Amino acid sequence: MVDANGRAGGIWCFWDSARWKLEMLQFSTQFVHFAVSRGSLAWELTIIYANPHPHFRIGLKRELRRIAENIQNPWCILGDFNAVLKESECKGGSSSACLRGDNAFRDFVLECHLLDMCYQGEPFTGKRGSLFERLDCVLVSLEWKMANPNSNVFHLNPFKSDHCPSC
Repeated sequence: MVDANGRAGGIWCFWDSARWKLEMLQFSTQFVHFAVSRGSLAWELTIIYANPHPHFRIGLKRELRRIAENIQNPWCILGDFNAVLKESECKGGSSSACLRGDNAFRDFVLECHLLDMCYQGEPFTGKRGSLFERLDCVLVSLEWKMANPNSNVFHLNPFKSDHCPSC
């Protein structure tokens, strides 16, 4: 668990310990990184809550690049990146609203050779005023996708939040 700062941020991770073994390898205020295993199956999982202010996400990208350099297993990285991968993942608001640090996010995804798992359900996961965005996503390495070809991502309806949960 990474504590929230007031009403913002925070990361809670729950798992079925009878099915999966998770070992926390690293954490910060914006992510938690785990080694996940079950029998001979091993992969790495990073859960993100990126700061909504782009200048605070610079350190996050640096730390994630370091993690990427040392990944030994298939990798899944998911959560609220507070950035969009494509302009089509943003609707409404001002025209500059979708540019806040999104290019750095796109560069990170390309540099780390990550694949977007896409989703089923509502296209936008975040709402601020008249701005709708897909801020939450699941990114995986090719090795993770090949090991889990039948995996899907679903955007669920928001419950007392400005974000749609994903599963």
